[in-house]
Amino acid sequence: MWEHVAELRRYVLASVASVLVFGSLTHAYRNELVAVLLRPLGDGATLQFLSPLDPLLFILTLDLLGGVLLSLPVILWGLYRFVSPALPRVPGWQVFLVLLGCVTSGAAALAYGYLVAVPVTLVVLTGLTLPGTEAAFTAKGYLSFFGTVLFMLVLVFELPLVMVALARLGLLEPRLLARKRGYVYLGLLVGVAMVTPTTDLISLALLLLPTYAVFEMGLVGARLVAITRH
Repeated sequence: MWEHVAELRRYVLASVASVLVFGSLTHAYRNELVAVLLRPLGDGATLQFLSPLDPLLFILTLDLLGGVLLSLPVILWGLYRFVSPALPRVPGWQVFLVLLGCVTSGAAALAYGYLVAVPVTLVVLTGLTLPGTEAAFTAKGYLSFFGTVLFMLVLVFELPLVMVALARLGLLEPRLLARKRGYVYLGLLVGVAMVTPTTDLISLALLLLPTYAVFEMGLVGARLVAITRH
């Protein structure tokens, strides 16, 4: 038992060290990163700080997000190594492909969020201003909105890999899931609507349509894995 605890401690320390290293790297390029974050707002956009502590908290949050995001491969590898003794034996090349798929899916989610979801949502929301008012964003509010959208998209884009992994372990039956597709779609609609950071239909569609698409991709992958298992 203590060997298992010691192993968990090693993986946690490795993950924390990775977050610190990549967080420091993010801090070194914080000005360039802020410019990238502001780009969806358009030329000349600025953010507002409402308290003396806000600039410090904004930078620390940005460093933490960058550190965690860049450390995901290390964190996922440590998590797999810790739980692998309880899982069926899987060839190393398959594990590598899954981890590579996680990173690739995450990168695709970030690209979609940054290039499509965030800009379109901002256009919709900033168009709702009333006469005599103008849209102004706090640094904390904008970073929270930006991070929430990207985080939700990363989770959505990882769905096919989760489905394939569950099918590989025999914990998911693709045929049953396909027959219940209507209920799955309804459940996804309710789930996405609950976690969408805004209440407009366009933002909901920008999250929901990729969710349906990656679910179908995951279903195809799970079917192929189920065929190879049998």
